[in-house]
Order: sequence, then structure tokens, then C-alpha cells
Amino acid sequence: MFNFTSRAAGSLPALAAPLRRRRIISAAPSGPPVHATVVDPARLTTAARAALVQELYEAQQRLFDGVDKEAFEAYVVSSSAQRTRIQVFRSQGRVVGYAAVHFFRRIVNGRVVWVVRGESGIERAFRGRTVMARFVFSEGVAHVLRHPLARTVFMACPVHPASYRRVVEKYACSYPAPGRPVPRKAQDLLQKLADEFEMPRVAHEGEGIRRVGWISRESAEERARWRAHKDRNVRFYLKNNPNYSRGYGMLLLATVSWPAILRTAKDMLKR
Repeated sequence: MFNFTSRAAGSLPALAAPLRRRRIISAAPSGPPVHATVVDPARLTTAARAALVQELYEAQQRLFDGVDKEAFEAYVVSSSAQRTRIQVFRSQGRVVGYAAVHFFRRIVNGRVVWVVRGESGIERAFRGRTVMARFVFSEGVAHVLRHPLARTVFMACPVHPASYRRVVEKYACSYPAPGRPVPRKAQDLLQKLADEFEMPRVAHEGEGIRRVGWISRESAEERARWRAHKDRNVRFYLKNNPNYSRGYGMLLLATVSWPAILRTAKDMLKR
């Protein structure tokens, strides 16, 4: 579950005020341009929110199985988080993907911990042409500026090897990853947070595997290609979560701090 015109919101003119960062992500000759806008769902009218949910869910159904519209809205648009921002990708007026970022304030062992979570997905034809990682990164930087003394962690539970690989490659301080086991204290925190966010454990699977329910739509041939993949991050994910096609995800944690941000920025500039 991880991805980031005169009527900037396509068919949603009512969203004009809560939108920002309209930009063209790609105008490559191989395909039509992709436009990105960032939405603050808390500022939407009831009608605008319903329209956004409908557009995003239509895109969601092309990408994932296993989640109904009500659950999708609760996860992505109407989250209980203290802050939510959604980057919406459109091409030729149609939503082709999205990236949602949420910031939750939690008390763990008597201490305030900010937990960053997110959901994302984009149609195959547009993958590799967006700036999802930069959007998530910029939101993390803005959060640290707002809460410089607070402990902040990024928590994910990728339901596909592609999503897992994308996170560990973009964010150098994330674990578990090959050569980066989860420290014991961090593992305890990760398990507590997973339980608090009501992510069910899966019998006969490792402690880092939770039932998410989102199932990436892929053919048997695509699944076989992933299982034969040589990338070490993909191999690591498949070793630990071989049954991802059942909607299982693998817990992932990253520290959000200035040293982590600077390291990640350096790695992103290299690419």
C-alpha cells in the first residue's frame, strides 16, 4: 500500500481553493502529459469531497482489489490523521494515480510520536514519470520544520515488491532491508503501532507481516516475473512476504529527522 488545464482539478471545479502545485510532470513524446495537484481534503465541501472520492476510487479499482469504497475513503480521504495531503495525477482530464500522506499524533510509552503513513498507486503506463517521492519527501521536511523537537517515524506496509523496493531505494534510513535489520526497540515500536492502527497479524507468517487487504492487480505472468526478479530488495521482500498476493504487507519503518532527511536528499540527488 505506496505512489505520489484551466479547471485545475479536471471535473472538480469546487476544489479550486484547496489545490496547489499544479504542474506538468511529463510531456514525453511517448505519452500525454501528466498534471499533478495537491489537495487538502479538510478544506473541501461535502460535494467536492464526494466527487474526489469517486474519482480516486475509480482509479483505485484499476490498480487494486480487496478494498471497498467506504474503506478506501476512510483510509485515503477522510483519515483521522491530524494532517492529510493528497497528490492527484491526471492525464487528459482523467485521474491516473494518487499519493496520500497522513500525519498522526500518537502517545507511545508516555511519549508523543508523530507517525507518517500513506497510500499510493499509479497506472502502469505512467509509472516512472511522476514525482511522488519528492512530494512525500517535501511533506516530511515541512513536518520536521513544524515539529523540530518531536519524534517522527514513517511507517508503511507495502503489499507489493515494487512498492517496497521504491521505498527502500528512495529513503535510505528505512528498514528492514538487505543489510539493515530493524533494531529491537524500533521493532517493538513498529509492532505497537501496527496493533494500534488495527493491522491484523497473519497466522503462520513472520511478526513483520500484517493483513492489509489491498491486492495489486497483476497477471500470473507479471507475478512470475517478479518472483524471478534478481534485484536484492525484491528478493528480500519475497523471502519475507511470499504471500503478498493475498493482501499481506510487510511492515517498514523509517526515522524522519534532519540527519535522515539530509541523507535521503543526497541519495535522491544522485539519481
